[in-house]
Amino acid sequence: MKIRGFFRLFSCLILFISLPSVADKSIQCPKKIAITTRSPLVEATLETFKKLYFQLGCSPQFLEVPGRRGILYFNEKFVDGEFFRFSLVEERYSRAFVRSAVPLFQISNSLWLHPDEEKRDRLPIGYVLGVVWQEEYMKDRHGVSFSNSKKLFDYYQKGRLSGFLASNNPTLAQLGDGKLQTPPIQGKLISKLSLYHYLGIEHADFMEKLSELLIRNNPFEHKQKKEQP
Repeated sequence: MKIRGFFRLFSCLILFISLPSVADKSIQCPKKIAITTRSPLVEATLETFKKLYFQLGCSPQFLEVPGRRGILYFNEKFVDGEFFRFSLVEERYSRAFVRSAVPLFQISNSLWLHPDEEKRDRLPIGYVLGVVWQEEYMKDRHGVSFSNSKKLFDYYQKGRLSGFLASNNPTLAQLGDGKLQTPPIQGKLISKLSLYHYLGIEHADFMEKLSELLIRNNPFEHKQKKEQP
């Protein structure tokens, strides 16, 4: 009986040691994080991001919203932060914020063109509202806006766009999976930008802990596929 008791105690100790590291009790966990609706990049990386939070003892609610609404919700304090954004978004935040010490991802962004030249000459460019680099590029250009990437891709598939703006990795993934029946041509490389995690300033202590995890080992670096030059 004593031996069995010893093994029970030993098993409990092993379980305790194997649990993820827990944040300092004095550090307040973010409760709600905005994520962009139907974003291929969100779909590919959200579970990995949740594990980072879990390591710090937090399990926030992830709220799917269109891009522009994510900014609005953050400014209105309806959410505590946004999963990822380019630093271009910072001028649109009216609320004090902190961002991760290092980027989650490095992303290249391009104009993707329909292979039919006749369509390219007369149809508009598609882009997603709330994606800051896309909105900036489309100023004074003929375009059609969409609330999410899925709607944009569907519209492109119907032959109603001359092309669209998108980050390279998600678009290449869509092509590799055969989800774009009319493969676009990669046109102008518009930018190479870093995507950061953002939280309200009141979660600065938590962000410091999260940044330490990212600096030690950023799990997203291993998920990024090779991009075309």
